[in-house]
Amino acid sequence: MKRSKMFIVGIVLIGIGVFGLFGCFGYEGDVASLLFGSILLLAVGAILILYDLYKKKAKQNITPVNYSVNEINNKRQIYKEKQKKAFEYISNNIEKSPVTIYPNNPPTTLNIKDYYTDFKQLRSNTNISRLLSFVSIDVETTGLSPEKDKIVQLSAIRFVEFAPVEVFNTYINPGIHISEKATEINGITDDMIVNAPKFENILPSFMEFVGNSTIIGYNFDFDIKFLRKSGYDNEIRKDRHYFDVCKISRDIDKDLSSHKLQTVCEYNGILFNAHSSDADALATGLLFIGYVSNKLDLNASEYPNLLLYNNVIKEIDLLDAQS
Repeated sequence: MKRSKMFIVGIVLIGIGVFGLFGCFGYEGDVASLLFGSILLLAVGAILILYDLYKKKAKQNITPVNYSVNEINNKRQIYKEKQKKAFEYISNNIEKSPVTIYPNNPPTTLNIKDYYTDFKQLRSNTNISRLLSFVSIDVETTGLSPEKDKIVQLSAIRFVEFAPVEVFNTYINPGIHISEKATEINGITDDMIVNAPKFENILPSFMEFVGNSTIIGYNFDFDIKFLRKSGYDNEIRKDRHYFDVCKISRDIDKDLSSHKLQTVCEYNGILFNAHSSDADALATGLLFIGYVSNKLDLNASEYPNLLLYNNVIKEIDLLDAQS
């Protein structure tokens, strides 16, 4: 039978103690000290052996919990539902920014041919001041071509010290028919945008909301091209930082076979219903925060909002336990 190190040490101490006791006979020196030392060794050795035996017995009495495959899947499903609830709770509690309509603002368009966005890389030495506060942007469109298709929903969420604090969200009347294929993806129909403003009518309000902030998005070159084609000049601020979270995910989560937003978010524990621009913008922001935290090795005690999503899940756990 294999013995632990604690048990062996106990045996050795007892052996030395017994040898010391026998040595007391005929010992001409300080017999009292030798006797005390021997008894102490015996006591310590006995304590170590008894403690080791107690640990083994306690371990044997632990009944392993054997969950069936169905039980494990049910527990996973319950936790996923809590993750979705947490996402919805955060989304529903973000302050909504008013979308001001400028009916006389003329439509414009900007060049997207040969246009290149200088997306910054997320490094361990990236200046934290560029990352603490940012705006996450996402658009839904009538199709995939910025030249032919139009924006039908525009969302931007402002994060301050890693917390989502304000959302700019509006449907856009594209002036063209929304195809059934596009509706299958984003759920937006012609009837939903018939009374919505045109992009140029909300552009000044959108630019005011974005301000001078760092901007992030997912597969963001797609969104930028649609925004530029619609008249948003993203080059007004030459010193603005842009981060494409999709590019960051390819650098950090290299083992993933797919880097679609919903897939990457689920891999990182963020569950939500994709293809609504406000939900996508929030998910992108939460995902970005996780990457920033890991890459820069940030401490949650210094930046408590890093744990916002997980803390909401814990609150839901507590409420469920009390109900």
